[in-house]
Amino acid sequence: MATIAGNSAYVLENANNVREDLGNVIFNVTPYKTPFSSGIAKTKATADNHEWLTDTLATTAPSWDVEANTVGDATADTRVRKGNYVGILSETATVTNKAEMFDKAGIPGKEMAYQLMKKGKELHMTVETALLGKNAKVSPTNSTAGEVASVASWINTNESVAATVLLTLLQTVLLYLLLVLLLGSLKIL
Repeated sequence: MATIAGNSAYVLENANNVREDLGNVIFNVTPYKTPFSSGIAKTKATADNHEWLTDTLATTAPSWDVEANTVGDATADTRVRKGNYVGILSETATVTNKAEMFDKAGIPGKEMAYQLMKKGKELHMTVETALLGKNAKVSPTNSTAGEVASVASWINTNESVAATVLLTLLQTVLLYLLLVLLLGSLKIL
């Protein structure tokens, strides 16, 4: 039987021909949750300044009438016209022909498809940040990008975010909305 004496044995630590052990999966460690923008209703804008009307109900108090009374003049509430500018957000994905052609770890298909999926998620998170931030609407021009007003600007009677906004109220409303969205998506046993 042969014995190995000293340090003459072949050691893998110094070898340069051992293949790497790289898993064929990519773990995205960035949290990707957009509960606000995913949970609100969406509509199609057909102009730079998308507008809508709001109306309110009158304050309620019993107003008893006699059976034989005639109907008097009604008080008309005026509707309020509100609007928000359209903002354009963009991301760019570029992939070389060589990067598209080679076999890559963790990407089962094309590199461009992976990059577009990643940029789409990033855009979705950017929209969430813009909607929940403190941003006033900005009218688009040839040299200025249009900006969408954030939710904070609508809570305080459609005033500019630069004006005083009750931060405590905003935090309470947003916390309530997030709780409703999260609890609504959970299945209670």
